[in-house]
Amino acid sequence: MSDQNSDPDFNVTDPVFAWAARAPNAVALIEQGRAISYRTLTVAIRRAMLSMREAGWRDGDVIGVSIRGETLLHLVVTLALARIGLTQVNLPPGDPVSQRLALAQRLSIKALVANHEDDRLSGIAQFTPDNDWIAAVHTAPVSPDSRGAGGDNTWIIIQSSGTTGMPKNIEISHHAERVRREQSQPLFSCQSGERFMNLVGLRFWVGISRAVRCLSEGGTVIALPDNFSAAQLLHWIDAYDVTYLSCTPRNLHWLLQRVNDDNPRLPGLRILRCSGAELVLSLLQQARRRLSPNLFIDYSSNEAGGMAAATPGILENYPDSVGLPLQGVELEIVDGEGRRAPTGVVGRIRVRGSGMTHCTEGVSIQAGWHYPGDTALQNDEGIVFLKGRYDDAINFDGILISTTEIESVLARHPSVAEVAAFALPSPEHQDVPAVALVLKQALTQEDLDQYCAQYLGIIAPRVFIRVDELPRNAMGKVLRRRLTEIALERLSAK
Repeated sequence: MSDQNSDPDFNVTDPVFAWAARAPNAVALIEQGRAISYRTLTVAIRRAMLSMREAGWRDGDVIGVSIRGETLLHLVVTLALARIGLTQVNLPPGDPVSQRLALAQRLSIKALVANHEDDRLSGIAQFTPDNDWIAAVHTAPVSPDSRGAGGDNTWIIIQSSGTTGMPKNIEISHHAERVRREQSQPLFSCQSGERFMNLVGLRFWVGISRAVRCLSEGGTVIALPDNFSAAQLLHWIDAYDVTYLSCTPRNLHWLLQRVNDDNPRLPGLRILRCSGAELVLSLLQQARRRLSPNLFIDYSSNEAGGMAAATPGILENYPDSVGLPLQGVELEIVDGEGRRAPTGVVGRIRVRGSGMTHCTEGVSIQAGWHYPGDTALQNDEGIVFLKGRYDDAINFDGILISTTEIESVLARHPSVAEVAAFALPSPEHQDVPAVALVLKQALTQEDLDQYCAQYLGIIAPRVFIRVDELPRNAMGKVLRRRLTEIALERLSAK
């Protein structure tokens, strides 16, 4: 489909429509056992586009999307808005109404596409999607393809994760998404006919973008319901011959707790792609042994897209790395003055490339470079090793301690299932290193102190809290500020 790559007016839906012309009967999506062809999908998109035009929406309008449950309908709406040249923003039904309304008002959205009355927003025009776009696809006349402009026009507005401060609105253009897809293709492209399943739903950017990329490459999206058990998931992976599974560390942890096999349970996977948060070494090793050896680690941010990736071969030799920078991405490790750090020296990550976007709120890009907020080092092969968040660094009496330094040691203890290091404010030391532990088995404080003294020395944690599970956001990132709050609450209660 390389003829799409030189088009300055590229629309993200162009490759999908090209596949429909090339292989109209190929399966684009399977939802609840129902197979939807590429022809059916694109005809439904064109019918949706006609309804949207009849609603009076015009170029420059921003449309909110709140689709509950139905993957096919959600994709039809998303692709129709993109095809017609309108800007969209996802307003997930599960988010607080006040949060959704505030974002809708801040972006001055024209209307909200919602398939449930409960998801209406006061003062915002609601547009109800029509299931007949899909159901009547074989009997109704085919609507004309009123394709809109693409290129540098904004396709979608997404939000940053908030790990570097308050979430910001990020504009992704059609051109930027094309570049991001091309950068990831050498490692992560779907093959024609590939069965692709993503455990991250369409309420998230990674869910939307990877589904659209799968369809752009002739793959088949296997849709999942909102709620399911691990047994159901494993059954669907087997029944639909899934060869590409995308997930987060949180998904892996959940799945491993429910898999008893000590041999790879998912031998049919060509790619097991994990992204969204740092994957601790113990979890990575279990996933490679008990799920699939074809595990890939994807290091990315919403602002920059993919930045680096670790293949199974790299993980075999460097399991604690996030691999090499992606093709077309310039990645540097720098000190506080922006100077390149020597090989093996920890510094701040910065990246730049043509897939970079800008934020509509706040400053995310500095002199063409994006700083994702992580510290890392590179070895002499250029492989990247994350060393924690820059703003998570613990300043203990002037000693800067990486949370990763502490976590990597404690994660090796046989009694520790999960660990997260964090800073506790101290009037005497500025910060005190602290850790939260999820234990596999009993561990005395004396044994813990001895182990930390032996392997961590002066940077050993001074405060330990034991929790049933680590607090995480929806993508699996540990909420260290919440751990600080929990620790302070417990200390004040003593």
